[in-house]
Amino acid sequence: MNHEQILQQIPDYALGLLPQVERQQVESHAQGCPRCQQALANEQRLGQLVRSTLHAATEPAPRQLRPFMPPIPRRQTPSLLHGWQKQLAPIVLLLMLLLGGMGWNARQQSNGFSNNPMLLVMTATTTNTPTVTATKAPPTQMPTSTAIAISTDDHVATPAPNPTPLALLAYFSN
Repeated sequence: MNHEQILQQIPDYALGLLPQVERQQVESHAQGCPRCQQALANEQRLGQLVRSTLHAATEPAPRQLRPFMPPIPRRQTPSLLHGWQKQLAPIVLLLMLLLGGMGWNARQQSNGFSNNPMLLVMTATTTNTPTVTATKAPPTQMPTSTAIAISTDDHVATPAPNPTPLALLAYFSN
């Protein structure tokens, strides 16, 4: 092979497209020819640029893929209300609350309660009868080694509690 044929094969050599025999011929010629060595170095740099550009062009960024992706499926829950019923539901609820409040108010007034406050007098039941309890039984002194349970029927009467004062409570019918 002559020099011109080797120069024409250098681009294919740089891209790795030559068969093994021609590849060895280009390598052996380039070892002795400075002009072919320079051309081979330029082609190898150009081949690296082509590979990196090709790789960057074929690998899209995530933001470039998003428009081509199908939408995420969402489960639609069945609704009891449709279209205009959804808009009418709060109005119906408000109307029901209003009518219920008016009915409750009318029932309260028909029970005989007036709007004037009434006073209720509450008294507590008091007793003057003392109750017998076993809380104040005198303790017995026994040695600890010969302790036995002794039942005593002497109960001390607990005094009655003090009378509770009357409590006045203002009561409104509203």
